[in-house]
Amino acid sequence: MARLPPPVSSGAAAAAASKKRRREKAGVLELLRRISWLHWAGIVGLVSVVLGGRHFFRKIDDAEALIQGADDAYQRGNRLFQKGNKERAKHHYMKAVTLFPKHVYAWSNLGTVLRELGELQGSVEAHKQALALIPKARNHYNLAVSYQSQGENKAAISSYRTALSLDETGIPDAYFNLGVALQEEGHLEDANAAYLRAYSLDPSNAGAWGNHCNILQSLEGKEGGMEDEEEKTDEEAGKEEGKDVGRVETCYRHLILAHPSYDRAYVNLGGYFYIKGDLEKAAALYMKALEINPENAIAIHALGALQGEKLEGASLDYLSELFDSYSATFDASLHALEYKSPELMRRAVDRYLGSPEGKELAPKGPVWNVLDAGCGTGLSGVLFRNLSSHLMGVDVSMRMAQKAEARGVYDELSVGDMAEELLARAGSLDLIISADVMVYMGRLDYILGTTSKALKDETGLFVFTLESLEEVPKTEIAEDRETESDEGWLLRPTGRYAHRREYVEELLGKVGMEVVSVEAVVGRKDKGQPIPGWLFLCRKRREHIKI
Repeated sequence: MARLPPPVSSGAAAAAASKKRRREKAGVLELLRRISWLHWAGIVGLVSVVLGGRHFFRKIDDAEALIQGADDAYQRGNRLFQKGNKERAKHHYMKAVTLFPKHVYAWSNLGTVLRELGELQGSVEAHKQALALIPKARNHYNLAVSYQSQGENKAAISSYRTALSLDETGIPDAYFNLGVALQEEGHLEDANAAYLRAYSLDPSNAGAWGNHCNILQSLEGKEGGMEDEEEKTDEEAGKEEGKDVGRVETCYRHLILAHPSYDRAYVNLGGYFYIKGDLEKAAALYMKALEINPENAIAIHALGALQGEKLEGASLDYLSELFDSYSATFDASLHALEYKSPELMRRAVDRYLGSPEGKELAPKGPVWNVLDAGCGTGLSGVLFRNLSSHLMGVDVSMRMAQKAEARGVYDELSVGDMAEELLARAGSLDLIISADVMVYMGRLDYILGTTSKALKDETGLFVFTLESLEEVPKTEIAEDRETESDEGWLLRPTGRYAHRREYVEELLGKVGMEVVSVEAVVGRKDKGQPIPGWLFLCRKRREHIKI
């Protein structure tokens, strides 16, 4: 069917329709004029909410994804850390805090893994981030541990005390570590109180009671001493055994009764008896320690020294454990022993550099490459710093090296075997200094050879001290050890070695070093008696030495 055409409007009708539209438009405009700007703002806001809601929820979804990704990385880091893969764990913890910088647990674990990797400053910064997010006791404790690992005892003490003010009983290790830091700073009475508190909270911590005994031993014979409730316990333990013993021995006996499998208690009490001159009791205790732990390095060496065994040198394990435990009181002990080997060595070097022979070598300012072999806490480094453009220290003890680092005189420090460090620096050193290090070595051919190899040809100098075998009392040399002493070295009951001058001179010649000077010196005392020794200053010859 055909579609009909639209009707044709007349002119009047068209005019009427147009007028109607104008009236409607005017009405709409009037309505709009009556709507206030607040109404418009509300309408615009409503439209914005409708349009922006989708964007807002997308942001929430994105944030949740980041947090989930951070937590996944954190959990992976934990699994890797537990498996011992610290480098990969570090990577995932760093990813976690990058994705979500407020992940406090990731910051905390990152600080711990960095500390175990030896990245101590990074560890401190990570723990500070965790602490800034949640200032709880555990985070203060973690920061304190990292400060202490850096050798920053004062900062560590402050953080431990803050942690304990927030939680007095929940972190027993905080008291133990606080005791260690206080002891290293020389605050023995405060340290003792911290150890006793640690032990009261955790009686399984044999080390806390052992350190209490060590402090009593340090204070023995000094005026005053400490009066506290725990000392009554020591005295009662002695009375219960029916023995007339001193406070220190009673303390160790109490430790052995409470912890019969703690081998260090026997070693420490053995050392106490050695100092008292009761070598038979000392040997028996060392043997007991070895029954419990056949690998106790200190007991092996100490017993060998007392029984006259022919040990060619102290083991690295022995030296590391000995000086780690000794580091807290090392400088104070050397002061009491009137230790002056570093000063004697510096005088010998200065005399040679001022002589006609040595004047050509005298450095014009701090230009030498110097290695402090067996640097300890850095006493020698302080005296030789002004000759050095680069001063490096190496020591077998981590804690001693940390003490040396705190002095701020070394450009570089490493922990490990000094022979390996010497071999790594062939022909590069102007001066090697070694104060009272050879006293822990019997045979010297290898170490002197590596030392010669590390020196610059013709100009390299080596200065070191030894104990003198010529001055060892005959009572220390049993008949079955005469041959050993004839070889040029002897392990003394002290656990240190003494050497003959001729033996050392012969070896120096064999490894390509010329003896510039040798002096009879007293570098320290022991039990109030001078310990005679030798001070050698040597110069490298030109010829190549094979080791």
